[in-house]
Amino acid sequence: MSGPDDTSPKRPPLSPEERRRLLARINAARRQKALQANAEETARPAPEAAEAKPAPAEARSPDPAPAPEPAPTPEPEASEPEASGQERPTEPSVPDTPAPEPDVEAPEPEPEVPPAEAPPPDPEPAPEPPAPETRAEASASGAERAPRPAPLRRQRRVDPAAPRRLAPSEPPPPADPPPAREAPLLLEPAPTPEPAPAPAYDPTASWEALPRFEVKEPALVRNLVITARREEPAHAAFDILRARVVKALQENGWHRIGVTSPGPGVGKSFTSINLAITLSRYDNARTMLIEADLRRPGLARYLGLTPEASTGDFLRGETPAEAFLRRPGPNRLNIGRNLAVGLNRKVEPFASELFQQPKTADILAGMEATYRPDVLLYDLPPALAQDDVIALAPHFDCVLLVIGGDRTDAAEVRETERRLGKDMPIIGIVLNKGETAHTQHYGY
Repeated sequence: MSGPDDTSPKRPPLSPEERRRLLARINAARRQKALQANAEETARPAPEAAEAKPAPAEARSPDPAPAPEPAPTPEPEASEPEASGQERPTEPSVPDTPAPEPDVEAPEPEPEVPPAEAPPPDPEPAPEPPAPETRAEASASGAERAPRPAPLRRQRRVDPAAPRRLAPSEPPPPADPPPAREAPLLLEPAPTPEPAPAPAYDPTASWEALPRFEVKEPALVRNLVITARREEPAHAAFDILRARVVKALQENGWHRIGVTSPGPGVGKSFTSINLAITLSRYDNARTMLIEADLRRPGLARYLGLTPEASTGDFLRGETPAEAFLRRPGPNRLNIGRNLAVGLNRKVEPFASELFQQPKTADILAGMEATYRPDVLLYDLPPALAQDDVIALAPHFDCVLLVIGGDRTDAAEVRETERRLGKDMPIIGIVLNKGETAHTQHYGY
């Protein structure tokens, strides 16, 4: 006789979608089992499944929770044909459609395993489960149990912080370059703006600020300052001398002239004052006359003035330049505004030592820088009398030598040239006949 379950209605064959879904649940259950068995040597054997019962249609959900793989449920033993004496009913032929999956009971959901810190590497793909046997084949096999699944390999837990071990064939990734150290921030100094070019210095204001002296015309005539009134025929000689001196200064780049003579009484101061007055009539020739004869001063006599300062006090820095220098006031003689004179009031017995002092060089350099004279005349003492001319020689560029026709011989001229030295150029020689007691006429 047939068993009690032979009369139960047969389950229709599974559709491909249901078959794929069942296989997905089986694979998910195996992966869940592999995670639980990481710490065990062998996988836990699958429990024997109970006798399959047809599950109601409403109990099957399209997406059940993952469950462990169920073992194929064997069909109940049928009565032996020999004992019953009846033939076993033959199963109807199965068409070529996919065989229906055996009914399994949904096992209780396994407790969820907390996810590892990092996902482990995928386990080796498990062998595909054998195709489920049809109900007819299961009946013919009797009470055979489903084969035990092969033990899963133990999966080692991977520490995400540990360095990954590379396969021999995999080339090591390029090492990250060490982070570049940031260069220290160097604050570049702000560019310094170029200073604007200083305007050209104009000494006009300093020149105009000098005090004035009164031009005394009778004293000039009396003292033979012939270039003042220009009535004497000899004034033309000074105009020629002026032109030659200016030309020589421009050609050589000079502007400082020392006026001297071999001995006294030949008219060196007379030549100095007349040359200074005729030069002052040039608009482009600021002329400055300094009395440097400190042993026998007499330049103020030609102008009819009484000196208010002394050259020695000026060179020592005791008298400022604006108190030492003076300019001519308004006059009818056309003595130009471009003239400034520095007169000596007292005798200096140590004139040579004073000329060689460093302070003297500083004072004279400061005076030139402030007033910028185009022509600077020094009325020097006689060259053969003392060493004053040699001491002051570094402060003038050339020498104008005045000789007397009746007092100076050739030996004195040669000795004067020797004392001045070969390095001191002589810009010119003025021959003066000198003044006599019987005549006031000067000839050249």
